Amino acid sequence: MVALAGPSGSGKSSIIAALRGAVAHDGTVTVPGPAGTTAAERTTWADQRTRLVGGTVAENVALSATPDVVAVTTALREAGLGVDPGLPVGSGGAGLSGGQAQRVSVARALYRASRADTPLVLLDEPTSALDADSESQVVAAIRRLAADGRVVVVASHRPAVLAAADVRIDVRTGGAVTVTAASGARA
Repeated sequence: MVALAGPSGSGKSSIIAALRGAVAHDGTVTVPGPAGTTAAERTTWADQRTRLVGGTVAENVALSATPDVVAVTTALREAGLGVDPGLPVGSGGAGLSGGQAQRVSVARALYRASRADTPLVLLDEPTSALDADSESQVVAAIRRLAADGRVVVVASHRPAVLAAADVRIDVRTGGAVTVTAASGARA
């Protein structure tokens, strides 16, 4: 688990966008995974802006009109969200609190990482709207992704997320970075 830390505007989100191939960058990004698949097929990504559409919670987690309800329920539980997968959600997450919407977004990433077996998981500020207990559950789920052998890159300001990382990369405005191995703290 790699944590990208730094002030707003330092480039954490831009690094994630470059890793997923959404912005031009110098250098090479190598995404682990089987030959014959695209980098996008080997990557799970959750943006810092929760993007939910009209439908049910399950449809938003699976991004499908025919979700695997058992896998959705597992992802929701791992994200610390005990809502009914059949709960209707309005466009933009209407009907959910900000923290619930964020956990649906995290559950979506957990669902995709599991179902598509993606070796790279990119999460941009996955706990920014969460209280400490909810954040702890999400951090534990992120650590499980890493323990399962996935490369997990998380952009965050939150101390609990940063403390759970194996490697911390501090990004400063202007592009300077400092890489630090974790102190052994685990969530």
